[in-house]
Amino acid sequence: MLPGLLCTLFLSLPAALAQAPAPISAQATVSAQATATALRLDGARILKDVETLTSPAFGGRRPGTKGHRKAQAFLEARLKAIGLPPLGAAYRLPYATFKGGANFAVVARGTEQPSACLLLSAHYDHLGVRKGRLFPGADDNASGTAAILALAAHFKAHPPKHSIVFAFFDDEERGLYGSRAFVAAAPWKPMTPLLDLNADMLSRSDKGELWISGLRAFPALQPALATLASEVPVVLRFGHDTPKVPKPDEDWSDESDHYSFNQAGIPGLYVGVEDHEDYHRPTDSFDRIHRDFYLRACEALLRITERADGLELEKLTGR
Repeated sequence: MLPGLLCTLFLSLPAALAQAPAPISAQATVSAQATATALRLDGARILKDVETLTSPAFGGRRPGTKGHRKAQAFLEARLKAIGLPPLGAAYRLPYATFKGGANFAVVARGTEQPSACLLLSAHYDHLGVRKGRLFPGADDNASGTAAILALAAHFKAHPPKHSIVFAFFDDEERGLYGSRAFVAAAPWKPMTPLLDLNADMLSRSDKGELWISGLRAFPALQPALATLASEVPVVLRFGHDTPKVPKPDEDWSDESDHYSFNQAGIPGLYVGVEDHEDYHRPTDSFDRIHRDFYLRACEALLRITERADGLELEKLTGR
């Protein structure tokens, strides 16, 4: 997650989408039925991917470093193994902000609405090595990267109704440069992008809470997604999208790559956890993720995606 960008989201969105709805009440507990539901993703593979990305050989994945290039090679190999076709001519989508900068994207073609797409995104970069100390970036954001890889594998086996683009963005930490380049290039064309679900930090929550942030700007999406609170195996909460409430750094509207989509008029929602004591520290390591919660959060992200795929998003988003 990127701290400290100024929030201009509500000035840039169409007025019809920027109307503030009544707040959604947060679900306080996880239903017994939701907790008991079997997790459908490959949990062992997810955890292995996080462990790999956070190993010393990857050097904290700071853009422009050997470890960063190793992360790119890892992503390309994983995407080839999953077997979905690349979004463009190749899995790697270079951009010119810095030498070696590259996003990665694949697509699962929809069975009913192939000309319109959802996007599932996560950034794979982190902070690297500082003053001789490795910043592994397990929660931020190896957790999101591994989750999106798992969802790509799931939808390869279970094709969605709308097309789904699985995008892995570079250089988020220094200023959303990868997602900005991706949105500017619009490699999804000729498909129409309907919604970005951006996974950034999924694996750490003492309260067992996963947040969806950004619905305040997109009130038409609220009713369908709000009902998920009783159906997912985590405590699903909604918020962190009111400017300067309760304080400036609690508004996540511009805190990660979903903001690049919002600036372009494409609805983007953040899915993740609140900051914790290891955020942007060398202690954000694989051994400290909450494994049971994390795998349940990945299942919740799958259900959120399935719910979005089942909606008439063209009507709800006006796209």
